[in-house]
Amino acid sequence: MFCRLRQLLRTLRPRFRAEERAWVQTFLPAEAWALFQRQSLPEQRHALDVAATLSADAALLPLSERCWLLTAALLHDCGKAQVQIHLKHRILAVILASLPHPLSAFWKKHSASARFAWTVHVEHPLWGSRLASEAGLDEPVRRLIFEHHTPHDRLALLLAQADNRC
Repeated sequence: MFCRLRQLLRTLRPRFRAEERAWVQTFLPAEAWALFQRQSLPEQRHALDVAATLSADAALLPLSERCWLLTAALLHDCGKAQVQIHLKHRILAVILASLPHPLSAFWKKHSASARFAWTVHVEHPLWGSRLASEAGLDEPVRRLIFEHHTPHDRLALLLAQADNRC
């Protein structure tokens, strides 16, 4: 619960240190930096938090995997930039994901806002992997973005766990 409250506060007032933005800009290739910048400020803050959470685990990985994982962490929600998401949709998606299926299905059936929030939650990994593909990013990065809610290997699992903690 505390994690979600912290996430809400960071969404309401995302703050960045100059060195964080400088690190992202120097770490990401130009195409990926452009994708990062297209994300809303709350998504950028969340992405930085996920990358920071992964930094200790990533340090133990081979260099290529470390780069893929941190790039995916910074861009895992870039697909959300395809639509305009309001705070209520972010909150609804979190609530819907935590409800028992019958209750969540009821809300998705009877509320356009809930339906929209859920669609973004479910589809943004696909949208993000397509954007990453269009930007020419490596296949492992595209796959990690696509699988960040449904991990199929250890790197995707690390990303999913960090995403859920932040």
